[in-house]
Amino acid sequence: LFNLVATQNKNANLKVQSLFLGFFV
Repeated sequence: LFNLVATQNKNANLKVQSLFLGFFV
């Protein structure tokens, strides 16, 4: 269960980073 949550959190972080990169680019 913790592993699943960690994976979802990582995916969320990647989406957030993609949004920030989209704003900066």
